[in-house]
Amino acid sequence: MGERLLVRYYRDSKTSSVQAIGGLSVPDLDSRCSSESSRTFVSSASPLTEAVSDGWPPQDEGRAAWVFLFGASIIEAVSWGFPACFGVFREYYFTHPPFKGVKVLAVTGVLSDGCLQMLMPLLLLFLKRHPQFNRRMMWTGLLFCVVACIGASFSTKAWQIIATQGAIYGMGAGFLSAPIIVLMSEWFDKRQSFAYGIMFGSSGLCGSFMPTVYSKLLHASGQRFTLLVYGSGVLVLTTGALLCVGHRIPLNERGTLHEAEKMHPPSSSNYDFWTKASFWLLGGSVIVQACVLNLPAIYLPSFVTDLQYSPAQGAIALSMFNLSTASGQVGFGLFADHRSSFYSTLIMSTIVSGLSSLLYWGEVKSLSASVIFATMYGASSGGFGILRSRFAGTVVGDSGDREQILIVLGLFTAARGAGNVAGGFIGQGLVDEDISVQWRSYGLQKWMPLILFVTAGMLLAGALGGLQQVHQRLGARWKNRNPQWKRSWPRSIEDLKSKL
Repeated sequence: MGERLLVRYYRDSKTSSVQAIGGLSVPDLDSRCSSESSRTFVSSASPLTEAVSDGWPPQDEGRAAWVFLFGASIIEAVSWGFPACFGVFREYYFTHPPFKGVKVLAVTGVLSDGCLQMLMPLLLLFLKRHPQFNRRMMWTGLLFCVVACIGASFSTKAWQIIATQGAIYGMGAGFLSAPIIVLMSEWFDKRQSFAYGIMFGSSGLCGSFMPTVYSKLLHASGQRFTLLVYGSGVLVLTTGALLCVGHRIPLNERGTLHEAEKMHPPSSSNYDFWTKASFWLLGGSVIVQACVLNLPAIYLPSFVTDLQYSPAQGAIALSMFNLSTASGQVGFGLFADHRSSFYSTLIMSTIVSGLSSLLYWGEVKSLSASVIFATMYGASSGGFGILRSRFAGTVVGDSGDREQILIVLGLFTAARGAGNVAGGFIGQGLVDEDISVQWRSYGLQKWMPLILFVTAGMLLAGALGGLQQVHQRLGARWKNRNPQWKRSWPRSIEDLKSKL
C-alpha cells in the first residue's frame, strides 16, 4: 500500500503553533479553517484533516464521487419523493371510500417527512461514533419503507394509513437518509452545496412526474395496486442504489485516524452552541419556514379541483411544483457555493416565496395560473433546505468541531421535521371543507387563511435570517474594536465560569 499521510491541525490558543501527529510539521491552515467553517457542515478543513496518497478516491471529482452522488440521489428520491407526492393521495383518499371526508389524513405526508427529520440528531450522532453501522442502517431503512407500502396498501382505517404511510415510512426514510448525510462529507467538500442541491433536487425531479403516475394508477386501479407497485419500485431501485454508496476511505484502513481522534476526545464544549444567539435565530428560521413549506404541495391538487378541474390536472400542478423545487435547489446550491455568505440566498428564498403566495396565489383562478404559482413558489422555497449545513457551520464558528457540527445539523433537521408536523396540523385547521368556493373572493374564500399563513411564515423566516446577519456583523465589528475582549471570549459554559 502506498504512503499514507495523516495529520492533525491543532492550533494552540497561546502560542498559535500547529502540531502534527507522528512528528510531521505542516503549514498553518487556520485561515482556511476560519473561511470554510461557514461553508460546509463537515469540511476537509475541520480539526482533523486527512491528506492521503495511497489510491483513495479524490473529493469533489472523479468517477467514484459521481457514482456515489448518483446512488445517493436515488436514495434521496425514495426517501423524500414519496412524502412530496402525498397531495395526490390526500385528494384521492378524501374523495373515495373508505376514507371519504376524513380530514385528518392530510397530516400523513407531513408526519412521514417529520419522522424522517426528527430522527436525524440521534442517527447522525450514532453514526458518527459507530460508522460501521452505515450500511446496515440503510438496509434496515429499505425494509421499513417496503413494509410501510405493503401495510398501507391493505389499510382500511385512517389510523392505519397514518401509521404505515406516515410514521413507519418516515422512520425507514430516516434510516436511509442519515447515513447518506454522513458519507456526503467524505466525498464532497468545496462543492458540497452543489452536491446537496443535486441530491435534494432528485426528490423534486421524482416528484415532477410521479404525481401524474400516482393519480392515474389510483383512479384506474385503486389504493392497493398503486402502493404495491410503488413498494416494488422502492425495493428494486434502492437495492441498486445501495451498491453505489459507501465510504471513501475504507473503515479497515482508518486505524491511525481513530487513534488520532482518541487523543482528543469530545468534551462538554461540544454542546456550547446552546449559548449562542446564532443557534436560536437560525433554528427559529428553520422551524418557522418548515411549518409552511409543504402546505402548498399538500393542498394544491385540492385547490385545483375547486377550480373545476380534474384530479389529473391537479396532479400536473403538483408535478410542476416538484420539478421547480428540484431546479431551485440545484440553482441555489451553485449560487451558495460561489458566495462567502449564505444570507442573500436565505432572504431571497423566503421573501420570493412569501410574496408569490400573498400577491399571486390568492388571485389564481385557472389551471395555467396554478402552474405558474407552483413554479414560482417551488423554485424559490426549495433553496432554503440546502443551507442547513451552512447554518450549522456558522453556529459552530471557526473551531470546525466536526462532532458539534453534526449535532447542530441534526438538531436543525429535527426542527425542520417538527415544523413540518406542526404545520400539517395547523393547515388542517385552517382549511374548512364546509366553506363554499367564492370565485370573486381572494383565495376563493376557502383557501384565504392558508395562503395568509404561508405568507406570514415565509416572511418571518426571512426576517429571522436577516436578524442573524445583523447580529453577526455587529458582533464581528465589536470584537474588532475590542481585541482584548475578543481574546478572552468564553468558548463554553465551563470557560465562562472559570473567568467569573
